[in-house]
Amino acid sequence: MGKFIPTKCCIYLDQFAVSNLSEEEGWKDILKILKTGISSQRIFIPYSTEHLIESSLKDPINAQKTDKLFYSLTNGVGLDVEHRINSRYLINAIRNRPISFSTYCKTYPSSIFENESELIHFQALKNMFNKMSSESTSLVNDLRSIRRPVQSQNFNRLSESVNFLSSHYQEELEHRLKKYSKYGFFDRKTINFSMISIPHWADSIMDELIYVFKLTQKEAKKGYLFLVKNGVKKTIPPLYVRTSLEAIIALKQQKETSNDHIDIMRLCTAIPFSDIILTDKSKAFDIKTLKLDIEFNFDVYSGSRKDIILFKDRISEIVEYKN
Repeated sequence: MGKFIPTKCCIYLDQFAVSNLSEEEGWKDILKILKTGISSQRIFIPYSTEHLIESSLKDPINAQKTDKLFYSLTNGVGLDVEHRINSRYLINAIRNRPISFSTYCKTYPSSIFENESELIHFQALKNMFNKMSSESTSLVNDLRSIRRPVQSQNFNRLSESVNFLSSHYQEELEHRLKKYSKYGFFDRKTINFSMISIPHWADSIMDELIYVFKLTQKEAKKGYLFLVKNGVKKTIPPLYVRTSLEAIIALKQQKETSNDHIDIMRLCTAIPFSDIILTDKSKAFDIKTLKLDIEFNFDVYSGSRKDIILFKDRISEIVEYKN
């Protein structure tokens, strides 16, 4: 039935859906169907760190209520963070190991917001993330507000834009792997904000490879050659999804917000893993325009009234499915 769980359909829920399941009376029927599918072992819903970031700024009672419900639907299993999944893809390619459920998932021992200190922690993370996003996108947003075309959008160069950005991301990893293979170290880049400095995304992957998976210099060379031969799309699909979503935002001259970047964090791991994704209208449009739903073999639904009805019908079919 599913890509990574043969007996279950993996359904990824965006934050608007999680909130509606917790707070909206009109979503009670959908919640009932999902619970039936979970109890009958036909549906799997993953937990996520991004859910915690987005839920944290609700008032504490609603944040805890939403998290408790969502956690109960996931049975404490969810998607790991992006750089860890990407590093597992790369080390598995290097060591000729298959991609599996464990490549993506981790166990959460309890509903995170049961602990009030964790809620405060994620509130601080969200506020910091908002400030970082604002700083990093202010210039490009100003330029896009000036250059944004009045006419309808043209996606003739979309494939070219995706390939260009994917090549840029690939080169960042290639440089690090090549240098580490020769000298046992690589050149780091620090991303500086006014309030904090963070590692470059490729540095985070390299650190995971070296310190968690004990990457050798010989293996680094193998990884470099594998990337050169196969590219990001085949080697690290979540990274390819990220480049695709970033490319279409740029091509649309879309003003970027912190929520856009959280959506990308969500989708770059959810898209290769899930069988059904329920997301907002904008991201559903991007996914279909990029044809990621076809490429990664999943169904995507938006928050429109029509799509919610279709989503409800689809999960009803899954729950009633007979071998």
